[in-house]
Amino acid sequence: MWCTGSPGCAGSPRTTRTSTARPALEEALRRANLPYRIGHGEGTFYAPKIDVHCTDALGRSWQLSTLQVDFQLPDRFELEYTSPDGSRQRPYMIHRALFGSIDRFFGILTEHYAGAYPAWLAPVQVVGIPIADEHVEHLLGVAKALRAKGIRVEVDAGDERMQKKIRTHTTDKVPFMLLAGGKDVESGAVSFRFRDGSQINGIPVDRAVEAIEGWIARRENASPSAETFTVDG
Repeated sequence: MWCTGSPGCAGSPRTTRTSTARPALEEALRRANLPYRIGHGEGTFYAPKIDVHCTDALGRSWQLSTLQVDFQLPDRFELEYTSPDGSRQRPYMIHRALFGSIDRFFGILTEHYAGAYPAWLAPVQVVGIPIADEHVEHLLGVAKALRAKGIRVEVDAGDERMQKKIRTHTTDKVPFMLLAGGKDVESGAVSFRFRDGSQINGIPVDRAVEAIEGWIARRENASPSAETFTVDG
Protein backbone atom coordinates (compact mmCIF):
# COMPACT_ATOMS: atom_id res chain seq x y z
CA MET A 1 0.00 0.00 0.00
CA TRP A 2 1.20 3.52 -0.61
CA CYS A 3 -0.20 6.34 1.48
CA THR A 4 -0.70 9.96 0.56
CA GLY A 5 0.29 12.65 3.05
CA SER A 6 -2.23 13.60 5.71
CA PRO A 7 -4.27 16.74 4.96
CA GLY A 8 -2.66 20.07 5.83
CA CYS A 9 0.74 18.59 6.61
CA ALA A 10 4.15 19.54 5.29
CA GLY A 11 3.68 16.90 2.62
CA SER A 12 0.21 17.94 1.50
CA PRO A 13 -0.58 18.06 -2.24
CA ARG A 14 -0.08 21.81 -2.44
CA THR A 15 3.73 21.49 -2.16
CA THR A 16 5.78 21.04 -5.32
CA ARG A 17 7.89 18.30 -3.87
CA THR A 18 4.87 16.28 -2.79
CA SER A 19 3.45 16.49 -6.29
CA THR A 20 6.78 14.99 -7.44
CA ALA A 21 7.07 12.37 -4.69
CA ARG A 22 3.57 10.91 -4.97
CA PRO A 23 3.81 9.82 -8.63
CA ALA A 24 7.43 8.74 -8.08
CA LEU A 25 6.43 6.33 -5.33
CA GLU A 26 3.59 4.96 -7.42
CA GLU A 27 5.89 4.55 -10.42
CA ALA A 28 8.39 2.65 -8.25
CA LEU A 29 5.64 0.18 -7.30
CA ARG A 30 4.62 -0.23 -10.94
CA ARG A 31 8.20 -0.88 -12.06
CA ALA A 32 8.61 -3.47 -9.32
CA ASN A 33 5.38 -5.10 -10.56
CA LEU A 34 3.95 -5.06 -7.04
CA PRO A 35 0.21 -4.98 -6.36
CA TYR A 36 -0.82 -2.03 -4.23
CA ARG A 37 -3.70 0.13 -3.10
CA ILE A 38 -3.75 3.84 -2.32
CA GLY A 39 -4.48 4.87 1.27
CA HIS A 40 -5.65 8.44 0.88
CA GLY A 41 -4.75 10.54 3.91
CA GLU A 42 -3.07 7.63 5.71
CA GLY A 43 0.44 8.99 5.26
CA THR A 44 2.57 10.54 7.95
CA PHE A 45 2.52 14.22 8.86
CA TYR A 46 5.61 14.91 6.77
CA ALA A 47 4.95 13.25 3.40
CA PRO A 48 3.62 10.23 1.46
CA LYS A 49 5.04 6.74 2.02
CA ILE A 50 4.96 3.10 0.93
CA ASP A 51 3.89 0.56 3.57
CA VAL A 52 4.24 -3.21 3.29
CA HIS A 53 1.46 -5.10 5.07
CA CYS A 54 1.60 -8.79 5.98
CA THR A 55 -1.23 -11.14 6.94
CA ASP A 56 -0.47 -13.48 9.83
CA ALA A 57 -1.71 -17.01 10.45
CA LEU A 58 -4.92 -15.65 12.04
CA GLY A 59 -5.72 -13.44 9.05
CA ARG A 60 -4.73 -10.20 10.78
CA SER A 61 -2.98 -7.50 8.77
CA TRP A 62 0.22 -5.98 10.16
CA GLN A 63 2.36 -3.15 8.83
CA LEU A 64 5.97 -4.26 8.54
CA SER A 65 8.34 -2.54 6.13
CA THR A 66 7.88 1.12 5.31
CA LEU A 67 9.55 3.60 2.98
CA GLN A 68 8.80 7.24 3.73
CA VAL A 69 9.62 10.47 1.97
CA ASP A 70 10.47 13.20 4.51
CA PHE A 71 10.09 16.88 3.61
CA GLN A 72 10.41 18.11 7.19
CA LEU A 73 14.00 17.36 8.20
CA PRO A 74 15.71 18.74 5.08
CA ASP A 75 13.85 22.01 5.67
CA ARG A 76 14.41 22.13 9.41
CA PHE A 77 18.14 21.43 9.09
CA GLU A 78 18.44 23.53 5.93
CA LEU A 79 20.14 20.67 4.10
CA GLU A 80 21.55 21.47 0.66
CA TYR A 81 23.72 19.94 -2.03
CA THR A 82 25.39 21.32 -5.13
CA SER A 83 23.66 20.16 -8.31
CA PRO A 84 25.52 19.56 -11.64
CA ASP A 85 24.64 23.09 -12.79
CA GLY A 86 26.28 24.56 -9.68
CA SER A 87 23.07 25.64 -7.98
CA ARG A 88 22.21 24.79 -4.39
CA GLN A 89 19.32 22.35 -4.08
CA ARG A 90 17.38 20.85 -1.19
CA PRO A 91 17.60 17.03 -1.12
CA TYR A 92 14.78 14.54 -0.69
CA MET A 93 15.11 12.45 2.46
CA ILE A 94 13.91 8.84 2.49
CA HIS A 95 13.38 6.81 5.67
CA ARG A 96 13.46 3.04 5.24
CA ALA A 97 12.48 0.55 7.95
CA LEU A 98 12.81 -2.98 6.60
CA PHE A 99 11.18 -4.84 9.50
CA GLY A 100 9.25 -2.24 11.44
CA SER A 101 9.00 -3.75 14.92
CA ILE A 102 11.55 -6.59 14.88
CA ASP A 103 9.79 -8.58 17.62
CA ARG A 104 6.46 -8.33 15.79
CA PHE A 105 8.18 -9.39 12.56
CA PHE A 106 9.59 -12.55 14.11
CA GLY A 107 6.28 -13.26 15.85
CA ILE A 108 4.48 -13.18 12.50
CA LEU A 109 7.22 -15.27 10.90
CA THR A 110 7.00 -17.90 13.65
CA GLU A 111 3.20 -18.08 13.38
CA HIS A 112 3.36 -18.32 9.59
CA TYR A 113 5.69 -21.31 9.64
CA ALA A 114 4.20 -22.73 12.87
CA GLY A 115 7.77 -22.95 14.15
CA ALA A 116 8.87 -25.15 11.22
CA TYR A 117 11.21 -22.62 9.68
CA PRO A 118 12.70 -23.27 6.25
CA ALA A 119 16.14 -24.84 6.59
CA TRP A 120 17.90 -21.61 5.65
CA LEU A 121 16.14 -19.78 8.54
CA ALA A 122 16.13 -22.53 11.17
CA PRO A 123 18.19 -21.72 14.30
CA VAL A 124 19.54 -25.29 14.20
CA GLN A 125 19.66 -26.62 10.65
CA VAL A 126 21.12 -30.10 11.24
CA VAL A 127 21.29 -32.44 14.22
CA GLY A 128 23.43 -35.56 14.25
CA ILE A 129 21.90 -38.53 16.11
CA PRO A 130 24.09 -41.56 16.82
CA ILE A 131 22.58 -45.00 17.29
CA ALA A 132 25.16 -45.74 20.00
CA ASP A 133 28.03 -43.96 21.75
CA GLU A 134 30.65 -45.44 19.43
CA HIS A 135 29.06 -43.61 16.50
CA VAL A 136 29.36 -40.12 18.01
CA GLU A 137 32.88 -39.55 16.71
CA HIS A 138 31.75 -40.22 13.15
CA LEU A 139 28.98 -37.61 13.44
CA LEU A 140 31.36 -35.09 15.00
CA GLY A 141 33.41 -35.35 11.82
CA VAL A 142 30.28 -34.79 9.73
CA ALA A 143 29.39 -31.77 11.88
CA LYS A 144 32.86 -30.32 11.37
CA ALA A 145 32.45 -30.60 7.58
CA LEU A 146 29.04 -28.92 7.78
CA ARG A 147 30.30 -26.08 9.98
CA ALA A 148 33.04 -25.43 7.44
CA LYS A 149 30.19 -24.65 5.01
CA GLY A 150 28.59 -22.23 7.47
CA ILE A 151 25.79 -24.62 8.45
CA ARG A 152 24.36 -24.55 11.99
CA VAL A 153 24.72 -28.08 13.29
CA GLU A 154 24.69 -29.94 16.60
CA VAL A 155 25.41 -33.53 17.60
CA ASP A 156 23.14 -35.03 20.26
CA ALA A 157 25.49 -37.20 22.30
CA GLY A 158 23.10 -37.41 25.28
CA ASP A 159 22.08 -40.55 27.18
CA GLU A 160 18.59 -40.91 25.67
CA ARG A 161 17.83 -43.71 23.25
CA MET A 162 17.98 -42.91 19.55
CA GLN A 163 14.20 -43.00 19.08
CA LYS A 164 13.72 -40.54 21.95
CA LYS A 165 16.25 -38.18 20.35
CA ILE A 166 14.46 -38.41 17.01
CA ARG A 167 11.13 -37.55 18.68
CA THR A 168 12.72 -34.62 20.53
CA HIS A 169 14.31 -33.06 17.47
CA THR A 170 11.24 -33.74 15.32
CA THR A 171 9.20 -31.85 17.90
CA ASP A 172 11.83 -29.09 17.78
CA LYS A 173 11.23 -29.06 14.00
CA VAL A 174 14.87 -29.41 13.01
CA PRO A 175 14.84 -29.73 9.20
CA PHE A 176 17.70 -32.24 8.84
CA MET A 177 18.47 -35.12 11.21
CA LEU A 178 21.49 -37.24 10.33
CA LEU A 179 21.53 -40.74 11.78
CA ALA A 180 24.61 -42.92 12.02
CA GLY A 181 25.04 -46.57 12.98
CA GLY A 182 27.68 -49.21 12.45
CA LYS A 183 27.11 -49.62 8.70
CA ASP A 184 27.18 -45.85 8.20
CA VAL A 185 30.49 -45.55 10.04
CA GLU A 186 32.02 -48.40 8.04
CA SER A 187 30.95 -46.95 4.71
CA GLY A 188 31.55 -43.29 5.58
CA ALA A 189 27.87 -42.45 5.23
CA VAL A 190 24.86 -41.03 7.08
CA SER A 191 21.12 -41.56 6.88
CA PHE A 192 18.67 -38.66 6.59
CA ARG A 193 15.57 -38.36 8.76
CA PHE A 194 13.10 -35.55 8.01
CA ARG A 195 10.33 -33.75 9.88
CA ASP A 196 7.62 -35.80 8.18
CA GLY A 197 9.22 -39.08 9.30
CA SER A 198 10.57 -40.04 5.88
CA GLN A 199 14.17 -41.22 5.49
CA ILE A 200 16.97 -41.58 2.95
CA ASN A 201 19.55 -44.13 4.01
CA GLY A 202 23.23 -44.69 3.39
CA ILE A 203 24.33 -41.43 1.76
CA PRO A 204 28.12 -40.84 1.57
CA VAL A 205 29.14 -37.98 3.86
CA ASP A 206 30.59 -35.75 1.13
CA ARG A 207 27.40 -36.04 -0.92
CA ALA A 208 25.24 -35.44 2.15
CA VAL A 209 27.15 -32.27 3.05
CA GLU A 210 26.96 -31.02 -0.53
CA ALA A 211 23.20 -31.70 -0.76
CA ILE A 212 22.44 -29.94 2.53
CA GLU A 213 24.59 -26.97 1.57
CA GLY A 214 22.82 -26.71 -1.80
CA TRP A 215 19.33 -26.87 -0.26
CA ILE A 216 20.15 -24.12 2.21
CA ALA A 217 21.94 -21.96 -0.37
CA ARG A 218 18.89 -22.10 -2.65
CA ARG A 219 16.76 -20.86 0.26
CA GLU A 220 14.14 -23.51 -0.31
CA ASN A 221 11.01 -22.62 1.66
CA ALA A 222 9.51 -26.12 1.62
CA SER A 223 10.44 -28.59 4.36
CA PRO A 224 12.90 -31.18 3.04
CA SER A 225 11.57 -34.74 2.81
CA ALA A 226 12.49 -37.98 1.10
CA GLU A 227 10.28 -36.86 -1.78
CA THR A 228 11.57 -33.31 -2.20
CA PHE A 229 15.22 -33.67 -1.15
CA THR A 230 17.57 -35.11 -3.75
CA VAL A 231 21.18 -36.20 -3.40
CA ASP A 232 23.21 -36.13 -6.62
CA GLY A 233 25.82 -38.66 -7.53
